[in-house]
Formats: sequence, structure tokens, C-alpha cells
Amino acid sequence: MKAGVLFLFSALAAGTTFAAQDELKTMMATSTIQINASTNETNLACGIKSEKEIDAERLKQKSAIIKDSGLSEAAYDKIYAESSATSKASWSRTSSANKKLACQQVKP
Repeated sequence: MKAGVLFLFSALAAGTTFAAQDELKTMMATSTIQINASTNETNLACGIKSEKEIDAERLKQKSAIIKDSGLSEAAYDKIYAESSATSKASWSRTSSANKKLACQQVKP
């Protein structure tokens, strides 16, 4: 009986650990996608990269994140689109002087 209870407890604990690891992977993937989208919008706004360059990089990033995290393509696209829209809106509210300053700070 003790062995059965111990086995059940171990199995439940392992399941919780795997669930926590999956949740952590999803959180990390979400943060990475948000950072990528924001960085890409900054690169566009500052003229650092072209839309074509960013699209090529985004496809590579998307493939890697989906592979590593297990996120679906639809989930990736949704997170990226929302983050990109937020970044675009932020840039549209930024004054010309602040845009210039921000671009000077990020240009290589």
C-alpha cells in the first residue's frame, strides 16, 4: 500500500513539474515574441532595416520559437501581431524629437 501511495505521489509531482516547465516555455516564448516584434518595429521606424529584411528574420525567429516552445503557428502570429500593433501605436504617439533620440540610441 505504501509503495502504491508513494508511486502515485511521485507521478503527480512529476506531472506538476512537466506542466510548470510547459508553462515556463510558453511564458519565455511569449516574451521573446514580444521583444522581437518591438525590436522589429523600432528597426523599421528608425530605418535600420527594411521590411523585407525584417520579414526574413521574423520567419526564422518564428520557426525557431515554434520548434523550441511548442507554440502553434496561430498563437505565434497572434502574439506577434498584438505586440507589433502596440509598438506601432507607441511610435505614432512619440514626438519627432523623442523618435530622433530613440533612433540615435539604437542605431549601430
